Amino acid sequence: MPFPPSLSQATFATAVLASAAGCIIGLTPPNPSPPSTAAGTPPAPTTLSRLRHFITNGNLNNVILAPIAVLSLHTVGLALTHPLTPSWIPTTARLNPRRISWSTDTAVPLALLLCVGIPLRLIAFRTLGDSFTFKLATPKRGLVTTGVYRYLQHPSYTGAAVIFVAPMVLLYRDDGAMGCWMPEGVGRVVERVVAPLVAAGMLTLMGMRVVEEERMLRGRFGEEWERWTEGTARFVPWLW
Repeated sequence: MPFPPSLSQATFATAVLASAAGCIIGLTPPNPSPPSTAAGTPPAPTTLSRLRHFITNGNLNNVILAPIAVLSLHTVGLALTHPLTPSWIPTTARLNPRRISWSTDTAVPLALLLCVGIPLRLIAFRTLGDSFTFKLATPKRGLVTTGVYRYLQHPSYTGAAVIFVAPMVLLYRDDGAMGCWMPEGVGRVVERVVAPLVAAGMLTLMGMRVVEEERMLRGRFGEEWERWTEGTARFVPWLW
C-alpha cells in the first residue's frame, strides 16, 4: 500500500465513507413506528400489506444498505491502495481507475449525496422531530410548514430518491469494485438491468407512499393542507 496515499485519493476515500455513513443514517428510522390504533380484529394480511410492513419497518432499507456499505468499503480500499491492488481480490482486470478516484463519474453522484440527498433527509428528520416515522401516522406536532417545508412538501422523499439512485450510479459498476467479484457478464447485467429495475421499483413504491401520505394529510388538515400545497412544490423547489 502506498503510504501516505495522495491527497486526491484520500479525499475521495473520505467522501465515499461519508456518503455511505450518510446513507445509513438517512435510511435508518429516527423514531420507532407508532403502534396500530385500529380497533377490532386486524384484517387478514395481503401481499400489499406485507410489502408495506416490510418497507415501513426499515427491512427493505437494510437490504439496500448492506451492498452500499460493502461496496463503499471496497471502493475506499481500492482508492487508498491505487495503483496497487491487494492479491486477495479475485480480479481487477476490468477495474477502471475513474471509478476509484475523482472523476465526473464519481464526483456527480457523491455531490448529489453529500449536498442534496443526505442533507435533505436529515433536515426533514430534525424538522419533524418525533413526528417522523417510517410508518404512516398523523404528525404529533400538527401540519409542519416551517423550515424546509416552506418550500417543499416532501423533502425527505426527495432526499430518499437521491439516496436510492446515486449509490447505484457510483457503486453498481461492472468496471468498479462490484466487478472485482463478479464474472463480466453477471456484472454487466447487474449494472444495466438489475440496478435500474431496483431503482425504478423503489421510486414506484415511494410514489405510492407519497399518495397515501397526501391522502391522510388532506383528510386530517383539510383547507390548511390545501393552502400550504398551493404555495409549495412537492419535490423540487419551483419545478415540481
